[in-house]
Amino acid sequence: MKTFRHILFPVDFSDRSEAARSQVMSWAQRFQAHVTLIHTIQIPLSAYGGPDGYPIIVDVPAIEAAAKERLDRVEFPGADRVVTMGDPAYEVSQFAEKHGVDLIMMATHGYGKFRGVLMGSVASKILHDAHCPVWTSAHPEDAAAPGDIRNVLCCIEAEKESAEMVRTAEDVAQAFGAELHLFHSGEGHISQAVRAAALEHKADLVITGAGKLHKALGRLRSNTMAIIHDSPCSVLSL
Repeated sequence: MKTFRHILFPVDFSDRSEAARSQVMSWAQRFQAHVTLIHTIQIPLSAYGGPDGYPIIVDVPAIEAAAKERLDRVEFPGADRVVTMGDPAYEVSQFAEKHGVDLIMMATHGYGKFRGVLMGSVASKILHDAHCPVWTSAHPEDAAAPGDIRNVLCCIEAEKESAEMVRTAEDVAQAFGAELHLFHSGEGHISQAVRAAALEHKADLVITGAGKLHKALGRLRSNTMAIIHDSPCSVLSL
C-alpha cells in the first residue's frame, strides 16, 4: 500500500498528542510508512524584550537539548525525531514540503463547547498551508481503537473533481478492511450534514476535501474546520 509512505507526527507532549500516538503507529503499520516525530520550540516574542524593556536571557541550546531528550523518550520504535525552533504551523508545513511527507497526523487542542475557537491556530494554519493530506482529531482519546476503522465516510462534491479523493478513500478503506460510504455534501449546513451522515453510517473516519485538492473542492475545504469540530470521529483532510 503506497498511499502514505512518510507520516509526520507533530508532538507537543500534551495528553492529546500522546492519545494520538497509537493512531499514528496504527496508520504507519497499515501503510508500511516511515514516521518522523517533530517538536517545535516556540520562544515568545516577549523574551526578546521591547522598545522600553530589556531582553530576557534565553539559553536556546539548553532548551533545545532538553526538548531533544524529551522527544527521545516518546515511545515510537523506528521513527526519526526532529526538533525545530519557530512557529509550529510553519515548521510543520515546511518540513512536510521539503521532506516528501505524504500525511500529517495531529491532534487538535480545543475543549468542550469552545473547541471550535480554541483549536484554530496551529491546526487551521497547517490545514491551510500543507500540500499533503492531514489527519486530525479534536478528541483522539475517544477515537476508534487503533486499527479498528470499520466504516469510512467520504464526502464528495462534483464527481469529476472528487475522483482523486475517492481513490485515496478506497485505498484507506482497503488498508483497514473497512466499508466505504460516499456522501454528497449538497447544500445547507455542511458540517452538520456530515456529522449526521457519520453517525448514520457509524463512521470511524471521515474523509473530506482540503490540502492539495483544495482548488477543486472549494466548499468542502472552506468548511474543513467546522467539519472537524462537529465530527464524531477523526477526519482525514485531502
